[in-house]
Amino acid sequence: PGGTIAATPEPEPGLAWTKTAKSPLEPRFGAFTAWLGEEFLVVGGWTGGPCPPGALCDMAPPDTRDGARYDPRSDTWRAIAPLPTGFGRGYGTSAAALGAFYAVGYAEAEAALWRYDPGVDAWQQLADPPAWGELVGSPEALLLATGDQSPAGYRYDPQADAWAPLPTGPLDACTNRQGLAAGERLVVVAECGTPGATGLADDPQLATLDLRSGTWTEAVALAGAVPGRAVLAGGRLVWPDQLSVVSSVRSPGIYDPASGRWHEVAVDQPPGPLAYRGMVGSTGYLALDGLGLAAADGRLLDTATGRWVVVPDPGVPPRWDPIRVAAPAALLECFGYAYTDDEQREGRYLPGCRLLS
Repeated sequence: PGGTIAATPEPEPGLAWTKTAKSPLEPRFGAFTAWLGEEFLVVGGWTGGPCPPGALCDMAPPDTRDGARYDPRSDTWRAIAPLPTGFGRGYGTSAAALGAFYAVGYAEAEAALWRYDPGVDAWQQLADPPAWGELVGSPEALLLATGDQSPAGYRYDPQADAWAPLPTGPLDACTNRQGLAAGERLVVVAECGTPGATGLADDPQLATLDLRSGTWTEAVALAGAVPGRAVLAGGRLVWPDQLSVVSSVRSPGIYDPASGRWHEVAVDQPPGPLAYRGMVGSTGYLALDGLGLAAADGRLLDTATGRWVVVPDPGVPPRWDPIRVAAPAALLECFGYAYTDDEQREGRYLPGCRLLS
């Protein structure tokens, strides 16, 4: 009584890396990945040396057709049925949706849609996609965003095994449309202004489609936004490539579609361990949606508070192009190429996988 009581705040939970059980996959890069609700999925990709950082390479089609699932609760891996065709980044598109994994392989002459059913460990070919684009998946729907084409996208009907165009929307005439799944909604970000000296439109806009009613919201101008690829985490938008100390352009920070407001983010630290030697675009477009965290600048950004979450060093040498896949509250990382010379001509894959949780 009469003394001063100082409250001690509870420490924030920290992230830590743990080494997983041995994977049945040989080291590779460029694989398709997904979170299936209870397991991580890694399929396809290449086993040869990756395209070096900053280079443009004319890659041959993916050379692997094997895949595996990882259960973080039991720390166990299991191989899956062989892939029907070569899958890999840049040679197709994939998404987890409707309780399964869907992939379109572009390595063959004609694009085909394939579904992997984790319940029976089998692949099934479905109706061909009606256009080239990017698959967008959620527990509610499988969509195909067509970028610059018309219509702006399609929705897959698993009962009829058929595609249907999305309802006409306010961003159909815009370019570089990107679709992001948010439960029962599809969030679309597009560039709608006149290209300037940089060749990029300076008027990014946003609209949302209610997948149940089929109605669009009115387009909203994202004042101050810089064109680029966005990530949705915790219901908020982040442009990762523009949130780095080594980026030549900056976005205002975090955009909340519900309030229409920006939350500024301080970018004043060197890139974290998820980046490759400070390179923009090397972190990957990942979101731990259950925690509201988005990967940017080699770190994780809390989209609710605007604060950076400390990512510990994984304890391995710097690696180029590791395989990473996000779950709602964890991040799986495998392999990665460690160059042994400054010219990035020689190197080796690092074995093993790690779980950040």
